[in-house]
Formats: sequence, structure tokens, C-alpha cells
Amino acid sequence: MIERKLTAKSFGNFMRCISIFKDICNDIDIKNGFVRQRTNTCSCVIELDLSPLIGNIDLPIVCLKQKIDILKTFNKCDVDIIVNEKSFSFVDANSKITFNNPNKSFMDNRYITTEDYNTMILLNPEDLIMICDVEKIITDRIKKISQAFDVNNIKVEFKDNKASIISNSQSKDQEAQFLKDIEVYKDLNCNANIITIPFIIDHDGPIKMNVYEEAGEDSCISRFETKIDNIDIVIITRSPLLTDDF
Repeated sequence: MIERKLTAKSFGNFMRCISIFKDICNDIDIKNGFVRQRTNTCSCVIELDLSPLIGNIDLPIVCLKQKIDILKTFNKCDVDIIVNEKSFSFVDANSKITFNNPNKSFMDNRYITTEDYNTMILLNPEDLIMICDVEKIITDRIKKISQAFDVNNIKVEFKDNKASIISNSQSKDQEAQFLKDIEVYKDLNCNANIITIPFIIDHDGPIKMNVYEEAGEDSCISRFETKIDNIDIVIITRSPLLTDDF
């Protein structure tokens, strides 16, 4: 049996972290305190190192949305997480909730091993297209405007050695430009439609966005880094490079 004690603040940060998966993953598979998994649509790979909060424990949580609603009843309380071979429990001064470990073969969103990850994602410095720090005020705008436009992607447009980040409504009668004149390290005239998930999840502070060209492919890989409190979050997306508008 392993027991991990969380203060009310630490449990609140733990809940913030797992809640970013609530609407994009059916499950969360925490392995040795670490998360690395695809979203339901396979549009992103998300990594979180939760070990500063929960140590090196395993928490395979299925039916995540339902479990989050249950665990919210422990908010603002000191909580112990108790793990054994068959189950894991959340305990405060008054109550205890226990979940049996699921059969991982039936989990929709399973942990991606380092070996599998390294065969999926290859980022070379020489393939770097751009680096951009997206401040919180901009990500808040992307979230609100994407919701208003009813879209799940933003467009990164590469032209004349600069890049801009824009969004269009589905009917193309509205357009928002979020950032412009971003320095680009390759001479490209194309655009990439990037999923909005990295911009709209809960986070603190700016998001560092690196975009890489995939060698030999008409596509790019975007790597996003941000934090919730002191917890590092990394999101990887892959997008085709389109030339239809040029």
C-alpha cells in the first residue's frame, strides 16, 4: 500500500490538472505520477508530470468526467490518496471514496511509453519554423473567440518570412487576428490549421509554442509548453501544411 498526503492547495492543483482532460479524454492513465496520452480524437498528445503532487503512484481513472464530479466534493480539504494493487482511495477527515483498478485493455486513453513516443514524435532543431510565447491574455481571446466562431482550429499563416495566428468563423464572414509579425526561420508560403486545445485548456502564464517542419512531409509538428502552478504541461499536435490560399 502507498499513501500520499495532499494539502487542500495541492489537491486543488491536482484537480485542476486532471480536469484539463475532462472534455477531451474518456480516461486518464497516470503511470508513476506521469501522464502521456492521446486525446479522444488523437489530435493531441498531452504530457503532465504530476509527481510533485502525488509522487510516483499509478492512478488509472476511467469514466473521467464522472470521477471528477465526485472528487470535486473533496475540494478545499486535505486529502490522502491510498493506492494498493486492486484499488485506490481518496480520503479526508470525514469521508472515503474507493475506485477499483480497471482493466487497462478497455481504457480509451492509455499511457504512451517513452519508446512508443520516440517513434511517433521526432523534433530536430534544424526543422524549427518558429518560436512564439503566447501570453495568457491572447490565449483567453483565442478561447472566447473560438467558442463564438464555433471552430476547433486556429490558422497559423506563414508568408514573407513572418507568421500570424488568425481564426475565421465557419461562414468566413468573421475573422480575428491574434498575433502577427512572428519571426519565421524558414521561407514558407503556406498555413497550418492547429487544434485549439493547447490554447484553451486551464493554465497559468504564457504558452511557449514551437513549430517544426516534418522532413519529407507536407506537415508540421507543434509543441506547446505551459504550467498549472508548478506542474509542467506539454502538448504535441501535428498539422498538414496547406498551400490552397497562396
